[in-house]
Amino acid sequence: MDTPRTIAVAARALRAGATTSVDLTQVYLAAIAAHEGTVHAFATVTAARAEADAARADADRRAGVERGPLHGIPIALKDLIMTAGIPTGAGSAVLRDHIPDDDAEVARRLAAAGAVLLGKTATHEFAWGVFTPPTRNPWDAACIAGGSSGGSAAAVAAGEAVAALGTDTGGSIRIPAACCGVTGFKPSYGRVSLDGVIPLSTSLDHLGPIAHTAEDCALLMDVIADAPWRGSHTEGIDAGIGAVRFGVLAGPWATTVTPAVLAVVHEAMALFVPDAESVDPLAPTDIGDLFGDYRAIQLPEAVAYHRAMGWYPEHAAEYTATTRDFLARGSEIPAHRYVAAQGRRADLRTHWAEVCDRAGIDLLLAPTLPITAPTVAATEDP
Repeated sequence: MDTPRTIAVAARALRAGATTSVDLTQVYLAAIAAHEGTVHAFATVTAARAEADAARADADRRAGVERGPLHGIPIALKDLIMTAGIPTGAGSAVLRDHIPDDDAEVARRLAAAGAVLLGKTATHEFAWGVFTPPTRNPWDAACIAGGSSGGSAAAVAAGEAVAALGTDTGGSIRIPAACCGVTGFKPSYGRVSLDGVIPLSTSLDHLGPIAHTAEDCALLMDVIADAPWRGSHTEGIDAGIGAVRFGVLAGPWATTVTPAVLAVVHEAMALFVPDAESVDPLAPTDIGDLFGDYRAIQLPEAVAYHRAMGWYPEHAAEYTATTRDFLARGSEIPAHRYVAAQGRRADLRTHWAEVCDRAGIDLLLAPTLPITAPTVAATEDP
């Protein structure tokens, strides 16, 4: 059988009896066996668990029990998401022997929905990077898959999983989704539980889906989202976008975007907004040292967590040199710098909400990245 590329297609085939979860799971396990030597998307493949999950899903269906659109669907989880009895290493030697006793909340919700766990996908060490070594881009093994959820995006793009979950602090769902040509969704703050997920930055982290389509992301969000949003993301999904007013960023940013990426942005604009008059150019105001403020929040929060867990500085030698350097730098940021950065973050959020309200903007159209996926060699000089 051909591998169903989407949750929606696979779910219909399962409900119609055109395939079984056991057969579907074997297709994806075979794809993992075929491609992992090049792609390296998985940190751990849980073949026995997947086969047991699939057999249970088929038995439930034969007994008349339907658990929804994820019933019997093979998916993968980023290796920051705790899984009872299954290694969760966060891409680090610090946690090389870490096997949790409990599942993360999202893992519990997916299991209750009948999903099949194929394994844990590779992540940059503690989600602290955008390359995800040793993962490679399925479209061109000379290129990166993006990060830090590069394993999740690569697994979906390579046909090794129907969908996967990732985490996003400063782009870690959106960057790999863009690099690998799949769909990534970073939910709003607080919409998806982070209970049982190893954090990078406690006030900046998000958890969300990576799949082939927006519909598939919505189907996953219907299961993993907290109340009151659970089951709400697919409502009206076929109704069209209606009278939505788009904004597009104008000004210097356009000069930093490569022609290939800019062409895709213009194609999207033409698709969503045939009438150019319905697009408002928005020029960013002076945002100051935005990346510096991001680091002033993210670095100390990471240090605080690693110290609380007893990992740093006790196991400093077991971190990679880059992560160890980040932790050292975070330890030197004073409290007043952190507080000031959080204040500017709140001010900027308020400013942009007011800008969009005044212009009547519902959505902003912008490139996820200014470039296509760079080569692995290029990342040696970040």
